[in-house]
Amino acid sequence: MRSQIAYLRGDIIGPFGTLFEGTELVALYVTTPVYFPDSFHTYDTTNDISIVQAWLVPITLNEASYVKENGWEAFEDKLEELDPDLKNYKRVCSIS
Repeated sequence: MRSQIAYLRGDIIGPFGTLFEGTELVALYVTTPVYFPDSFHTYDTTNDISIVQAWLVPITLNEASYVKENGWEAFEDKLEELDPDLKNYKRVCSIS
């Protein structure tokens, strides 16, 4: 909010330490809300302003490192391949 710059798909917020007690999740990954229909991804206001919805996915340090080293496209390809339950806050790292 302070920077007034929106997060973009593929950005990582953190790591800032454990997000949920007893988990390896330390950062948030910004992506599209894939569990919703495409019509949910963008909201157009009456003032010709588009609001883009983002999903903040909790990720591990290894996953954050993978994104930084390989790019967000490679990370999302890997997520499609491995199909981890990203809604499970107790999941372990999906990328080795």
